[in-house]
Amino acid sequence: FRIFNPTSQQQKFDPDEAYIDKWVDRSSNYPEPIVDHAEARKRALASLKQVTNK
Repeated sequence: FRIFNPTSQQQKFDPDEAYIDKWVDRSSNYPEPIVDHAEARKRALASLKQVTNK
């Protein structure tokens, strides 16, 4: 089971940020991230562990 981290995927597959430059508005009005991916990953893995260990 894999949980993909968008940040690490971007660093690995689009290090020059070509996709981001094409599709993301980099203005100062862009909202701050609302998901802490490290914390979300921990919660998802803990949930998966509960389900698969029964």
